[in-house]
Amino acid sequence: MELLLWYPVSAGPKGFPADQTGRYIPGEWIEKQLRRGLSYYLLKKEKGEGKKFVKMVQKGEEVASFLSRLIEESGLWKGVQIPSKLYLDPKKIGRELVKFYNREKGWTGREWREVYRDAIPVELSLPNWEKWQVVMESYSRGLAEFIHKQVKGEAIEWVVAEVQNSIANEWEVPILVGEWGRGKLPRHFLHIWSFKELREKFNRKGVFAVEVAFIPRLQVVTGWCELKK
Repeated sequence: MELLLWYPVSAGPKGFPADQTGRYIPGEWIEKQLRRGLSYYLLKKEKGEGKKFVKMVQKGEEVASFLSRLIEESGLWKGVQIPSKLYLDPKKIGRELVKFYNREKGWTGREWREVYRDAIPVELSLPNWEKWQVVMESYSRGLAEFIHKQVKGEAIEWVVAEVQNSIANEWEVPILVGEWGRGKLPRHFLHIWSFKELREKFNRKGVFAVEVAFIPRLQVVTGWCELKK
């Protein structure tokens, strides 16, 4: 299996971690996205569980253990194995100036980032491959729609629209890896945002404020990848 980095992956201000073997992308980045994608999908599919989630959030209750239970009970996480580190070719690690865009404030700043863009062989076990294609397309569509709304009307809107087209028509298992923006979004912000009653409530509080990362030299956003057999 390969992880195809169609858009440069940024490791954030600290850069890619390293050990005695070299620089790497942590496997937990992949794991977190797969688990978020699966719990998101299950909430949308199982209406009763979705209603429970909404009530829990409205009451201010912790939802992490509830979502973990959904994942385990689905059976889809059984057999999933992800390497702890995905090592990078040091010659292909670059640095790019990244600009950040906020829909309320416009362009808010720019910073240098280490980025990586290549195909990475990965020994990853993902049983029920066809099901995971459905799961991650659903989650990635929602995530890309959220990002699209943050840049709507701005000159870079077409870049996100291209990502959405690839998610819908080209990539086997789409996944967003690494830093794609700046902000203090809740851990399960997309789950919350996907329910209208929660979206309206928390939007008024500014919970979904985020700055989307964009690399002007390459005319791309960051982080979008494809897991491909």
